[in-house]
Amino acid sequence: MPLDPEVVQCARTLFEHRFEEEIRPAHNARLFEPRTKFPVSPELPFSGAEAQRFLGLQVQFAKDASVAQAECFVDAIKRAGLRFDNEALMIGLDNTKELLNKHKHSATNTVFSGFAHRGQQIDPRLKSGIEQDLDAKLRRVHDSVLRLLKSKLAEEILATKGEANTSDDKVFARMAIEQARKSISENDGRPRPKVGAVVVKDGKVLSTAHRGEQPANHAEYIALEKKLSDEAVAGATVYTTLEPCTTRNHPKIPCVERLIERRVARVVIGMLDPDDRISGRGQRRLRKAGVITDFFPDELMKEVEELNREFTRFCEENPQAVAQPQHAQPVPKVLSLSEQKIATILSYKGKPVTVMNYPKSVKYQGSDSFWPYETIVEDCTPLFVTLKGAGGEQSFPLDQVDVNFDNEKKRLRLQIDRY
Repeated sequence: MPLDPEVVQCARTLFEHRFEEEIRPAHNARLFEPRTKFPVSPELPFSGAEAQRFLGLQVQFAKDASVAQAECFVDAIKRAGLRFDNEALMIGLDNTKELLNKHKHSATNTVFSGFAHRGQQIDPRLKSGIEQDLDAKLRRVHDSVLRLLKSKLAEEILATKGEANTSDDKVFARMAIEQARKSISENDGRPRPKVGAVVVKDGKVLSTAHRGEQPANHAEYIALEKKLSDEAVAGATVYTTLEPCTTRNHPKIPCVERLIERRVARVVIGMLDPDDRISGRGQRRLRKAGVITDFFPDELMKEVEELNREFTRFCEENPQAVAQPQHAQPVPKVLSLSEQKIATILSYKGKPVTVMNYPKSVKYQGSDSFWPYETIVEDCTPLFVTLKGAGGEQSFPLDQVDVNFDNEKKRLRLQIDRY
């Protein structure tokens, strides 16, 4: 689409104003400084050095004018609400070439006239050298303006992609809300949250899920572990209408830990959990683990909050009922992450587990490797995990052991950083 001629004219007007108010006065000030003043007396000889000095001032003048012209051109396009695209870049470069040609013509005429005015015959080699030197310097000015315009084009491209990402967020957040509307609550007579989850990677939806789609399971667990247990989701974005939970009754693992274990890159949240035990903690846990967190667009957040108004009201009016579930005698202790890890490992005491070396240290240059022999869990304490295999018993510090699940062999997997 051709650029609006009125926008081009406005850019020219902006430049003319800036040229007369800033560029020309600055050039005149440099031109008539004592150390750079051009000799005007016809009795004084006009040397090649003086010509080069004068041309240096003219090149600076041309550069200041060309940059100002390009900036006014970009400014006019943005003020008009238009996008700076490749067509605009080419128009800007054509304007620069035209302006630089004018400056070249003016500078060479002035210098050569200076020699003639003093009755000096200019050496053809000097004349050629002056023209070549001026051409080279003006090419560098042209290239600097080209870099400026390319940077403006890059900024526009990034802004456009940012808008596209925001648009994508709306689409996938809307999908998560539609999943949430399908949620199935437990039949226990109390309000439950309506939660939907969507897993997206490289712009492609990998899975969708809603709470209760499979009885007594959270949406994130269903989307990641039930539907994508054998898929690589590292680097994916998960859209969830409710902040991922940070506590689950043993032996279930909190959704926030599953998201971290599966190495998702970003989690977009519809609303924070109104349960005071969780509110804000899920987001902080994700951020601490290096997972980017964002929220649904404001209008969609309001929709999620309205969808979960009964659950929110129940949490605010009955905090004890939320914190102490019915049918729990005695009230189970909320385990720390370390205690959850110990309990999970001890649940496999005397049983075979999958073990692999999983170095995190930058000093180690090898690759991950599985232990070749059958290994069982001997014991686990707050300090050490003890394993027994063909080589006898070995103990490792608990904080060097990560726990997840071996989907292929359907058993616990321990990842050990032993380096």
